[in-house]
Order: sequence, then structure tokens, then C-alpha cells
Amino acid sequence: MQTNGLRQGLPSSCPLWLIYVEPLVRRMCDDRRLRGITVPGPLGKGTEQLKCSAFADDVNGYCADGAEVTYLLTDPHGPVKLMERASVQRVSVDKLTITLLGSMTWQPVTPERAREKVGRIRYG
Repeated sequence: MQTNGLRQGLPSSCPLWLIYVEPLVRRMCDDRRLRGITVPGPLGKGTEQLKCSAFADDVNGYCADGAEVTYLLTDPHGPVKLMERASVQRVSVDKLTITLLGSMTWQPVTPERAREKVGRIRYG
């Protein structure tokens, strides 16, 4: 029996997504403490910084290093904690995945370091 969250397919799921998650995505993209990762620009011209993307019911945050992961997940003024306080919702740590890329694969990002349980840490 489901005791929290929102059942998929309900007519209210889309408006609630917009109310709760859209501000999180915007906050992450505008946050000056997050550098994100550098990706090729539109049509392969130049580069741009990618901090966050969202599709369906998934939000992806892109962090430059372990300090950004810690800030994103635990800082009281960071995007995730602000969203949790404003919406009285919690990020599901069971579904959270941290994917370490490039030089970050050599940095220990542990649940203790982020001060929260992390569902999975993937190296890739």
C-alpha cells in the first residue's frame, strides 16, 4: 500500500510536477555555487555548462566535484533542501544515483561525505 508520494498516471501528477519540481530545476540551473559540467554547445558549436536536466519524473543534477554533490544534497541553502522545506517533500535516497565521471572517479563520494544515505554510486 502506497503511503506517500503521488501515484503515476493520476491527472494531478503533471500540475504537481510543475509546482514542486520546476522551481527546483530552475534553482539548480541558476545557482552560482553549482558549476555543473561542460558539454558541447548547440549544433556542436562552442560549449555550455550543464547543471540540471529533467524528463518525465527524473531530475538529473550535474556536479563538477564532490563538494558540489555535498552542497546539492545537504546545504540548508542549497536547491534540494530549499525544495524539501518549501514542498514538505523529500528526495528519495533509495532512487538517488550519483554517477562519477572523469577525474571524479578518483574522489571518494560516500554517504558519510554527503551526510545522507545515497542509493547507488556509479562509476562511469
